[in-house]
Amino acid sequence: MPNGKRENIMQRDILQILEQDIGRLTKSQKKVAAYIIKDPIEAAFSTVEQIANQVQTSTTTIVRLTLFLGFSGYSEFQRELQELLKNRTGPSTRLEINFRERDKKNDIIKGIATQEIENLTKTFDSLSDDLILRANEALRSARQIYIIGFRSCFSVAHFLSYNLTRIFGNCAQLWESGGGICEQMNYMTDQDVLIAITMPRYIRDVVRVAQIAKEKSATVIAITDGPLSPLAECADILLAVECKTTGFHNSVTSAMLIAELLIGVSTTENPELVKTNLHNSEAILRRMNVHHNSSY
Repeated sequence: MPNGKRENIMQRDILQILEQDIGRLTKSQKKVAAYIIKDPIEAAFSTVEQIANQVQTSTTTIVRLTLFLGFSGYSEFQRELQELLKNRTGPSTRLEINFRERDKKNDIIKGIATQEIENLTKTFDSLSDDLILRANEALRSARQIYIIGFRSCFSVAHFLSYNLTRIFGNCAQLWESGGGICEQMNYMTDQDVLIAITMPRYIRDVVRVAQIAKEKSATVIAITDGPLSPLAECADILLAVECKTTGFHNSVTSAMLIAELLIGVSTTENPELVKTNLHNSEAILRRMNVHHNSSY
């Protein structure tokens, strides 16, 4: 498949492509396209022979349709359709897809753990040291650090904000319940850094905040699932993570790995600053009697 056409397919919704191009298809191909559009989950997990029987057409017709769309064959088309459904649909649909994919084994716990380990491995293997070091340099030189992440990514944003505040002292988490996001962004400058975190189906407000930050020439660090994420378009530093699960949700395990790397490198690269800030913070913690073992 030519690279240009392949990239174009990857950037568009396969189901939308079928709807838009259905007028250019043969009569038999239109029947196949209509079936896929009407029941994409069934199409994503049926063999080419099963679909041919359902639509009462030949397997050759189905294969020719996938070639017309720019795929090398039905298998590749089916894989892309499965990924599309998992990334663009709601939790209940994603859960149904994962149930269909799941091996008929009783070791559910091992399957869940294996998926998380695979996410971590793929994320780490695709991550370059240069990206983390660039992110650290941006954070170290920032006038103000802003962090945003909603829904499942809120926990990652909070964890990162809490620890970067302990390191640098100039970090603010943007969140809905806290209010004032618009007011805080009003004072954002080109000397600031925004860390934006979102996964499929992507939170619109997180993307909008990143776009505004980019317009203000702030440095945008994006933690998301890859270059096709809407965050990638405005990211100065893109930290891609795997977020697959065997359930209905996006995994944040790999996003937490990125958070740990940013915190760890920032600590290692700024030892004196961290020592001073932690020492001052410890005095307040003791005075407030925060910890059960405060004598330590």
